[in-house]
This record gives sequence, structure tokens and C-alpha cells, in this order.
Amino acid sequence: APPAETGQPEGRSVLYILLIPEFAREDRAVIDAVRDLWEPERAALVPPHITLMFAVPEGEIDENTVFGARSDIAGPITLSVERVIAESDRVAGGATIALPLVQGAEQVRRLHEEAYRGPWRRHLRADIPYVPHLSVGRAADLAGAEVASRKIAEALPLPIRATVGRLALVRLVAGKLDTLAQKDLS
Repeated sequence: APPAETGQPEGRSVLYILLIPEFAREDRAVIDAVRDLWEPERAALVPPHITLMFAVPEGEIDENTVFGARSDIAGPITLSVERVIAESDRVAGGATIALPLVQGAEQVRRLHEEAYRGPWRRHLRADIPYVPHLSVGRAADLAGAEVASRKIAEALPLPIRATVGRLALVRLVAGKLDTLAQKDLS
């Protein structure tokens, strides 16, 4: 997921495809507070999100390529999360604290698969299974992430529900994220 821990080359811009869920105001406030504590740099850069496509160099995909393909997934998609997990981060090192999707996971997984169709498929990390989730924190190691995940689980009003109705194509360059285009799921 954006940003820096994905290994973005210095000065080069990369593109991501994100889903930005809409939460009840109270749920969003708690998620934001958790992220401000456990992943402050990313929380300042991007709202809570689900990443469909990770760090593809700019120039290899564009709005027409991403949004020209017709999806059989109609939106909005209802999402729910019911637990907090800790996982080793095989890309950036350390560990991630995440909210895996329960409801909506299959639709999001299919959108992820659709996102990697075409010439940018070579950027897909097939060695890392895609688990639809919202990241809410980072830790230096898995043991620290497991401790943090228990604290976060106590703070969150689980289960949490949300909806998502659009895809966003975003560019990360020099530590700044710009939304290039959005498309409704329909």
C-alpha cells in the first residue's frame, strides 16, 4: 500500500489503484486515531484505503488503460471487518497491522485480479497472496505488531462496516500523493 514502504525509487513516480471506503463518522474517527498513532506518515498521506494495484511505474498505465476495461463488479460494495491481524511485511520488512475484509472480500479480490490484466501483469507479486484489507499500523517486527494488534482490537468498535463505490488512480512522487482519476463501480 502507499507510500514509502513499498520501495519507490528515489524521484520516480509510481501509480496505485485504490478503493477509499466510506465509514460511519464515528468509525472513521476511531480508525483515523489508530492510524495517527500506529502509521502516522501514511495516515498523513492517504485516507484509509484498500490497495488494488501496487507501485507500477508511471507511464506503464494511464486512466484509459485502467478505467477502459469493463468490470462485471457493480458498486457500491459493502465491506465489513471483524478482527485485527498482524503480518510480516515481505516487501518492506517489519510488520503490518491490518483489518482483513470479511464482507466484500471476494469482490475486492476480483477487482485486484482485473487491475493486473494487461501488460503491467509483470508487476504482480504472485509470490505474495493478495488478502483484501485496510492497513492501520506498522511495527518493527511481528512480535511488536501482535502486541499492537491486541491494543488496536480493544480500541476499535468491531465489527466495522463501510461502503466503497469508486476506484481511484493515484500517483506517488516525492512523498506526495495525487489523485489522477476516479471511476464509479458500475
